[in-house]
Amino acid sequence: MNRLSDKAVLITGAAKGIGRAMAFLFSQEGARVFLVDSDKENLQKTLAMIKSQGGRAAGRIADVSKGKDVRASIQSALKIFGTVDVLVNNAGILGPTAAISEFSERDWDRVFQVNVKGTFLFTKHLLPSMIERGGGCIINMASVAGIRASRISPAYSASKGAIVALTKTLALGYAQNNIRVNCICPGSVETDMLKNFFESIAGRKHRQKLRRDFLKRHPLGRFGRGEDIAHAALYLASAESSFITGVDLVVDGGSSL
Repeated sequence: MNRLSDKAVLITGAAKGIGRAMAFLFSQEGARVFLVDSDKENLQKTLAMIKSQGGRAAGRIADVSKGKDVRASIQSALKIFGTVDVLVNNAGILGPTAAISEFSERDWDRVFQVNVKGTFLFTKHLLPSMIERGGGCIINMASVAGIRASRISPAYSASKGAIVALTKTLALGYAQNNIRVNCICPGSVETDMLKNFFESIAGRKHRQKLRRDFLKRHPLGRFGRGEDIAHAALYLASAESSFITGVDLVVDGGSSL
């Protein structure tokens, strides 16, 4: 039997990378998936790929930091699938790789608007439906950058730390409603975000050295893949983790050891 048989799952930031990997895996495990992203082209590609494999999928273009877009997305998902059993708050951005003294107020705000406010908005507006139907599951995407020091981006690290704290607060606050809330803390994963980070470093030699240095931090000898994170999310979304809430699950190849 599929582990998410006929469950309805809403995934933000689902057009590519980790979000796309989760959408594929969840669909293969029997879920109906509703995908939200601001990247229209890649969202359409992802939906088409899932449907071509026999999956049931729908989606909507949205800015997760705007309440109007969030409410419209949730309304669409509920109208199409009737319910949302699992919410995955995956949408996120890295922001500039700069020292905090060089960070603009605008860039700082944008990182928090997408990473933290987006998580808040989808959770806020979907919770009433979950409470009404007697339970649900929420999975937030944090990062190892949110639980240990990081030189990548002060705003990104702070936003992911906020998500870890928010996850624990929500888990405690809604356990009585049979709503489990957990988060995943990935290490370096081969996505466009990681690629763009390396490419933002001036000079080819510096980029290559930085990539080697990052790789050395992973005792397992490789960067993560989207599928690695997707399988962790599948576990947290399934009945196998029914006694788990408030956890920040680290999936980082040992880089935080």
